[in-house]
Amino acid sequence: MRRTWRQFFVAGCFGLGISAFGQDVAAPAAGLSPVTAKSVETGSQEPWRYLLYLPQRYLQKPEEKLPLLLFLHGSSGRGKDLEILKRYGPPSRLKSEANFPMAMVAPQLPGGGWEPESVLALLEEVLATYRIDPDRVYLTGVSLGGQGSWGVAARAPERFAAFAPVCGYGDLRSAARLGKLPIWAFHGAIDDIVPLAPHQQLVEAVNQTGGAAKLTIYEQGDHGNIIVPIYGREGGSRLYNWFLGNRRSQPASPWPPEQRLERLPGPGAPPPSPPSPAPPTANPAPTSIPKPGELWDLLFRVLDGDPSQPNPVSEGAQVGGPPVP
Repeated sequence: MRRTWRQFFVAGCFGLGISAFGQDVAAPAAGLSPVTAKSVETGSQEPWRYLLYLPQRYLQKPEEKLPLLLFLHGSSGRGKDLEILKRYGPPSRLKSEANFPMAMVAPQLPGGGWEPESVLALLEEVLATYRIDPDRVYLTGVSLGGQGSWGVAARAPERFAAFAPVCGYGDLRSAARLGKLPIWAFHGAIDDIVPLAPHQQLVEAVNQTGGAAKLTIYEQGDHGNIIVPIYGREGGSRLYNWFLGNRRSQPASPWPPEQRLERLPGPGAPPPSPPSPAPPTANPAPTSIPKPGELWDLLFRVLDGDPSQPNPVSEGAQVGGPPVP
């Protein structure tokens, strides 16, 4: 009987997050939670703070290791308020989703830019703390985070199973290091904050050095309105399914040459031409058709803050190179 009470006490202490070192080791809850890491963000010398998303299956299947999505935000996400990160990208979607097939970590920069070594140190801590499949770690980022993700991927391409940068480009000299990493990049053709040309040049350089990277260009996409179509419920399944089809130990087949450049009308495009008018009826259908791009842009701005204010994602930042928000 004494042994039973001892076991009960130990289990209760674990459930309350009590350890010999006074650290919080409570089992994480499903959903989106703020976490303070032990590893340090280089520029500020402060512990990383990040949003952690765990689906219900993390608790329901304790024997299972889950894939992980590592998301790097743009310049508008910098600061000390993790709520800011919920405005757009994967954190916005996961605020109310319990059955997303991956875990997610979204660290927050206090300021400055993304330092690859610091991000990789945080990733190692996450892998050691949670039940994550190291063969299914996926990297993505937007704008300043897109630039940062190119740097992180180039520093340790062997760490990731697939990589998807959005409206951000990296060092052209890193192309040769990325030949074995599955890459799907995204950009808006009318982006006036981060130009398309350097991003397209980098993707082409990866392919010229033996890689197989894909670039999707939204012809009517600007710097902000492509984010919801890429990560949201309507269009995001394409990206997430592609991520899950890649494993570090068994990467998916590379993009064939004819699929390495994709052009989509994207947000802001005019609606398709209507068919020939039908004979008039007693109750004709309404002819007012909202522009798809206006809907995407409104939704993005609602997620990213007050629509009456300037788009915070468009704020410039000078971090080790050209201005990237």
